[in-house]
Amino acid sequence: TPAGYENFSASALGDIKVMGRYRWTLDEASRSGMGVKFGLKLNTGRKDFQMVDDAGAAHVPGEVTLQPGNGSTDLIAGAFWHQATPGSNWNWFAQGTLQSSVRSSDTFRPGNQFNLDGGTRYAFSQNLSGLLQLNAQWNSTDSGTSAVLTHTGAASSGGRSYSLTPGVSYAFTPGTQLYALLQLPLYQYVNGEQLTASHYVTVGVSRRF
Repeated sequence: TPAGYENFSASALGDIKVMGRYRWTLDEASRSGMGVKFGLKLNTGRKDFQMVDDAGAAHVPGEVTLQPGNGSTDLIAGAFWHQATPGSNWNWFAQGTLQSSVRSSDTFRPGNQFNLDGGTRYAFSQNLSGLLQLNAQWNSTDSGTSAVLTHTGAASSGGRSYSLTPGVSYAFTPGTQLYALLQLPLYQYVNGEQLTASHYVTVGVSRRF
């Protein structure tokens, strides 16, 4: 074990997002529509996992973002648009979402996050579809005395990324879909010293009421 090595493990329910959306039809022939999204990121994740240093001493790490929860409640708002190509299996969509903290601790406030996504869906069959998206994400820096800084005092949070995301979805019923996405970063820039990933995998189920 190298000198200064620290071991940290945190496995627990994180911060839960509760989302809703409202959609209205623009044109029946092209099945085009638009709508708004709204919701909250709730302060449900644990924030007290401890780190064990090389001397065997345990302490809560100073990096708030290592914990399953960051202690903030965030407002999420966005808008979306979609349209089908008449006589074709292609569908197109775009959406933008902003997440901003409305309640946080005195020592840490996460930076705002803005996402812009656009892409297409192709129906191979009545149930199976292929997806392709372009994703852009901008994150502002965290603030507060617990926000991570470099040795020079510069922020080690915030940045921007642009990604290509292929995927598939399968509709078990007209309102229930299983989907899987593979996000491949095309460009990543982060402030200071941060961990980044070579790819992200998302698997989920959506239900429309």
